[in-house]
Amino acid sequence: LTITTPDNTAIQTSGEQLTEADNAVIDMWLDESKSEKKYRRELLAFFDFANCGITDATFQNLKDYKNYLGVSVANGQIKQSTANHKLTIIRGLFSKAKAAGYTQFNVSEFLRLPEATAAPMVDKVITCDQMAVVLAAAAQMGARQHLFFRLAYYTGARVSEITGLTWGQVNIGAT
Repeated sequence: LTITTPDNTAIQTSGEQLTEADNAVIDMWLDESKSEKKYRRELLAFFDFANCGITDATFQNLKDYKNYLGVSVANGQIKQSTANHKLTIIRGLFSKAKAAGYTQFNVSEFLRLPEATAAPMVDKVITCDQMAVVLAAAAQMGARQHLFFRLAYYTGARVSEITGLTWGQVNIGAT
């Protein structure tokens, strides 16, 4: 795995500093993750940066990595939300390591994440006129698509919530 630093230097990551027990804890934690490859890559990047394993990591290592990511944010290489996600992955591992009894302390417990600036809400919400265009286009695609978009629009349900619906969850007579 190659990581590019804020000054565009390529660093090969290896995870060599991790012990067999470190890898077992990571594997145990990743068993519960849907994004195993990405999480493993982020963890290896941190441990290579800090040049330590799970039990050797310190709060200072985490602060240094947070600052390193901050430089990447300042240089426009990543967004603050991406940096926060990377730090959240690392915090999740340390939390699991403590819960499993692998470490005595969660060194990431007091690491605070910077605020990520969200896009203004006006950029996230479509107008009624825009929704009418969407519904008209969906109606042209077929009854199923039209129903899907109408259901999402009128209920505020997410795609996963709509696609996960079963007939037993539908009450036609409800208002």
